[in-house]
Amino acid sequence: MRFWRKTVEIWIKDPSAGFLPRKRIVELRKDPLTGKLVRINIERARRPHEGLKVKIEKEGKCPFCPKNVEKMTPKFTGKKERYVQGNSILFPNLYPFGENHAIVVLTKKHSVRLGDITEKDLFNAFQNCMKFFEDVCDGCYPSINFNFLPPSGASILHPHFQIMAETRPTSFLREMIRKSKEYWKKTRSNFWKDIVEIEREKGERFISTINGFHWIADFAPLKNNQLSAIIDANVSCFLELDRKWLRRLSRSLSTIFKCLDALGIMSVNMAIFSGLKQMEDYFLLNLKIVARKGLGKCISDMGFMEVLHGESVVETIPEDFARKLKASLKKV
Repeated sequence: MRFWRKTVEIWIKDPSAGFLPRKRIVELRKDPLTGKLVRINIERARRPHEGLKVKIEKEGKCPFCPKNVEKMTPKFTGKKERYVQGNSILFPNLYPFGENHAIVVLTKKHSVRLGDITEKDLFNAFQNCMKFFEDVCDGCYPSINFNFLPPSGASILHPHFQIMAETRPTSFLREMIRKSKEYWKKTRSNFWKDIVEIEREKGERFISTINGFHWIADFAPLKNNQLSAIIDANVSCFLELDRKWLRRLSRSLSTIFKCLDALGIMSVNMAIFSGLKQMEDYFLLNLKIVARKGLGKCISDMGFMEVLHGESVVETIPEDFARKLKASLKKV
């Protein structure tokens, strides 16, 4: 039996320490039976949580707002400290749980509805993501993710993507790639193209093709009100998209956001799943969106990693928890 663990060191310039380089520690562990990956970063427990009273906005302390973003967000330790494209600004995550984990602020406005996120907002953000991935990605898997509002796991209301570039795919992406390749070997056909054609013919779950992306309500969803988009091109990696395709993605996504907003869906998780380059024979770039329920005062402890990537992010060390319980047992 193997108790596998690995420590990852991530260096950022910390705004709370005068932008001096500070180390963040992420520990990766695998369940000894299932092999399921878990990510641990105890510092995430110290994150500010706004809830829905928007107290931080009223106090002017949101780190992603224009007057605060320069002084309150961290910087990369390399030559490029932050990335800027229009209203979009990209910087390292202060509480990371993976390699090359960054934040991409979408708008200058602190609080917006899902349908208010514009094509321009998304296009600037995607261009920023592309520049970052081009700088850090060398044979890695780029991932763009979105927790929108507290029911989705967002600790800050200000709309922002969380992006990652890792040398291994997340659990769900790895399974999608593996099953796609098995399907191709068995049928010599691309699953993603086939599912689009089959769903289009059936008409029950096929929604529309919007600016080069096929939108489908998933047959076996992970959550309520889940939909997928599949690119209408032989593209398996986000890094293969040119400006024209980034524009198409932005238009398509902003249209869907408006539709979801009109249906009363206020909070969502989203993940864009990208393989490596030249996987297009069996895998195509795709994304998933799931709606989250309720707008209470509590923030969900499940974000995009748990809901869409199949990996848990936790803030407590098992050994510490065991030690506390042992001490408590002695008092009972």
